[in-house]
Amino acid sequence: MAAIDDTSEPDGPVRNVHPTLVEAAWLYQADQVRPEDLPMTAAQALAMGMNTPALCELAGLPRHADPRDIRETFEQALEELRIALPLCPITTWPDDTR
Repeated sequence: MAAIDDTSEPDGPVRNVHPTLVEAAWLYQADQVRPEDLPMTAAQALAMGMNTPALCELAGLPRHADPRDIRETFEQALEELRIALPLCPITTWPDDTR
């Protein structure tokens, strides 16, 4: 898995967990992460000091929860943390942009 460049502001609210959650957002958007793995990602973010209602809810969801519920809660957590999902999956970049 490639490293993510952390270009967040030094005093930004998601500085400490930015790479973990941003990487998860990219992988999620590229359909490269299983929904059942997202609650553990949320738990790791909580352990690093983040605390939003949706992040707590996501961390508490069981792996066998409805994938639609996991996805919805993950997207809400990202929104609460002001982490935008990429506009298009990394696997669909047009050939002329490389």
